[in-house]
Amino acid sequence: MTSVEPVPGKALGVRAQRDFSPVEEIISEMVTIHCSRHQEGEAPGPSAEQARQIYQNFNRLSTVDKFRVMSLFCMGERSILNIFSTNSFTITSKYCGLFVRISRINHACDPNACYNNSGSLEKVVTALREIKAEEEITISYITNNWDVRSERRSALSCWGFTCQCSVCVTSDKRLLTNDTLRRTIRNMDLIIAEYKVKLDNSIEYQFCDKRDITNLDEEYSRKRNTDIYLDLPQLVKTAEERIAVIKQLGNQLKLQLFSAHLDCLIFYLKAQSVGRASSHSLNDRISHHGEIVSS
Repeated sequence: MTSVEPVPGKALGVRAQRDFSPVEEIISEMVTIHCSRHQEGEAPGPSAEQARQIYQNFNRLSTVDKFRVMSLFCMGERSILNIFSTNSFTITSKYCGLFVRISRINHACDPNACYNNSGSLEKVVTALREIKAEEEITISYITNNWDVRSERRSALSCWGFTCQCSVCVTSDKRLLTNDTLRRTIRNMDLIIAEYKVKLDNSIEYQFCDKRDITNLDEEYSRKRNTDIYLDLPQLVKTAEERIAVIKQLGNQLKLQLFSAHLDCLIFYLKAQSVGRASSHSLNDRISHHGEIVSS
């Protein structure tokens, strides 16, 4: 269904050998080598324990798999440790792993695929949109893929390349428009994230032991709940507007659309619970966002 072959300007990459539909599985691969992740405060580079785990896993591989690992792209002197550091993916907060075939997939700031982070030793790459046969499969290497170009390129610098995807290589006018839209989305993200923290705290308060609550805490909680109630219509509007702005970027932020629709669904359900919108329009919006989130 896919093949590893030369891609102009990128050395090797992964191409689709048939058409893929959105959310269709493209690659499913078990981890080849895994080890514990760096803990906060540790020096950069593999620790002695990580090196031991990597070498131990590598030595258990077949000759063919060892060759496949050693032929991967490597930053710095070619060694199994540097190859692992260059190509590994997060598995959980405590472990990371090397997936040989998935490591061949190149980065793009408008990726047509994504990979799961379910904590499993099997990683699955899924289509974000329709992919045609012979089209290159791309993913995002960075978590801040929604940032402006200068910030994305800074984050990608650890891999030693300057992204030349269609989003990054554009005219100055289009780049300005693109970065402006991304800054708008980021500002909306901050507003929505702050509101969600208030909402989570409010829900947590409802289930806490009220015997531990002081009069001051009680007064603060009432004010916070009043603010949540009053701010909800504006947050619903902001969440809907964010989806509209994301869509202006076409396929670039497909992965962010799911969480954007989920936020809208959460806000509408909250509005329903406190009676902050007409039941007819509310049910329509809940149905709309619910269908997208569950699809």
